[in-house]
Amino acid sequence: MSIKRVFLITVGFISLALGIVGIFLPVMPTTPFVLLAGFCFSKSSKTFHARLLANPYFGKLIRDWEQHQILSKRTKIISTGMIAISGASIGYFFSDKLWLQLLCLPFLIFAAIFILTRPSTPSPNRNEKRL
Repeated sequence: MSIKRVFLITVGFISLALGIVGIFLPVMPTTPFVLLAGFCFSKSSKTFHARLLANPYFGKLIRDWEQHQILSKRTKIISTGMIAISGASIGYFFSDKLWLQLLCLPFLIFAAIFILTRPSTPSPNRNEKRL
């Protein structure tokens, strides 16, 4: 097994674990970590990638992203809502640490912009990637 493959599998599992943690913690995003896990597994392990695609919770999200580069409206609403909750939580719990708030703010803004600027439906004029 190559070092690159081991690295990608490791990053894939760490990303998936962080994505699962993000389901329960409002300060952790789920969508980017799950998409990263899907990418890593697609480049390193057909077995892990297939299992992730078959997952009832994450499969559709990853298939939509890989085939059409889209995020559903539901995913966008939940993701941006969690980003807003994360920002509010950081502001509330770390109100005495302005440096931490300023450090987190650009990441939250970038994540929200990235999510909101992705299309929600496949474009009919675009060549679709197939698995």
